[in-house]
Amino acid sequence: MQRQEESLLGKSLEAALQSNVRFFESQIDQAISNTRAVTGHPYLVQNLQLLEAEPGNISGLVELQLIARSSLLGSLTGSSFYDIRGHEVARAGYFSRNHDLRVPLKTKDRAFLLWNGQFILRVSMSMDILDYRGRRVGTLVTEANLPLLDRVFADIASIGKTGEFAVCAPWQDDEKKMDCFLSRLSGKESFKRLARVVEGEPLPMNHALNGETGTLFAKDYRREQVVAAYAPVGSLGLGMVLKIDQAELYSPMTEQLKFIAPLLAALVMIGVLLLNVLVRPLVRKLVDSERAARDANALLRVSETRFTNIVNMAMDAIISVDQNQHILNFNQGAERIFGYTAAEVTGHPLDMLLPVRLAETHPEHASRFAIEPDSARNMSQWGAEIRGRRRDGTEFPAEASISKVKENGNFRFTVFLRDITERKQVQEEILRLNAE
Repeated sequence: MQRQEESLLGKSLEAALQSNVRFFESQIDQAISNTRAVTGHPYLVQNLQLLEAEPGNISGLVELQLIARSSLLGSLTGSSFYDIRGHEVARAGYFSRNHDLRVPLKTKDRAFLLWNGQFILRVSMSMDILDYRGRRVGTLVTEANLPLLDRVFADIASIGKTGEFAVCAPWQDDEKKMDCFLSRLSGKESFKRLARVVEGEPLPMNHALNGETGTLFAKDYRREQVVAAYAPVGSLGLGMVLKIDQAELYSPMTEQLKFIAPLLAALVMIGVLLLNVLVRPLVRKLVDSERAARDANALLRVSETRFTNIVNMAMDAIISVDQNQHILNFNQGAERIFGYTAAEVTGHPLDMLLPVRLAETHPEHASRFAIEPDSARNMSQWGAEIRGRRRDGTEFPAEASISKVKENGNFRFTVFLRDITERKQVQEEILRLNAE
């Protein structure tokens, strides 16, 4: 039940939040577009150029005042024009003076989101008015009410009794803090300056301000455990969070547990008794079996270590290969004879230890030996002289025997090889002396 509730609520919160994010962004974009539309008035540039040439020109001021008033026919509530010198030359409507929150937005135009009993967008002093040559002749400042955004904050009844909707922006003077507008189902709306990290843990809103999107179970600024969906508001530099207390999420289950807890307790007691009677002998056997297995593994490790030491102490080369003739083991005797280290040859073909002329026929001999009934044989029985190739490319005569064992359906071959260079030299010296 808990997993199902968490999954359903998380998806619902995230879907609702994404819808609010898109709506929030579209409303702000529309308000900025309405401001840009004012700058396209056909007589605006003409009259600003007139005031640039003749400051205080009455006809120019009157025309600009008429344009400012006409701009209020749309969604704008205030419009103000400034000439090239930064002097206000026309104003219409009204502008917010005492606002509870002023948040700068990351837009091309210098825009601010204000709250004064309702959401207001102010585009301030950066909406340049350009003439046909692209030269700035003035600036425009506007304000527009955003009543649909107010409605988004008011409409959280479907979330739950502890539901909360928040929009925050980083505090300009301290990146570790943020200014937030909070709206709860109780109807209480407030602005707070909050830390982005509480008790060493980042708040859900901190993730949103970092450009992340998702749902998590964490503590909020009240130190309460909540389920929160978070996301950035496009590229506006705002974060948005929709959350509900975990206590409310789990309340249906806790209510049910009040009734079934006594039954569960009784079942647990009966289960403990049954486990004590029936399972204890099995557990004892398992414990004894595990202890025996540990002892056997310890003996096996000791035996393997002893065998490895014996193999490495041998003066002869002991080399193990798989059925594809790739080297698996290479003892210290082989390292002394061939000049390679075990790490350099492990996994490589055996051909690197054979002269080129013998490497071509060796796989054929190994394949024939694999199907023969003998488990071991002297490799001199294959007829050809046994010779090896050292790392420096020099060849040497050798005596070798080979054995095989089948493991999991695959053959594993082990070669025992001795360098007989000195013996050959002695024999040749004896033959020479005999001949003399």
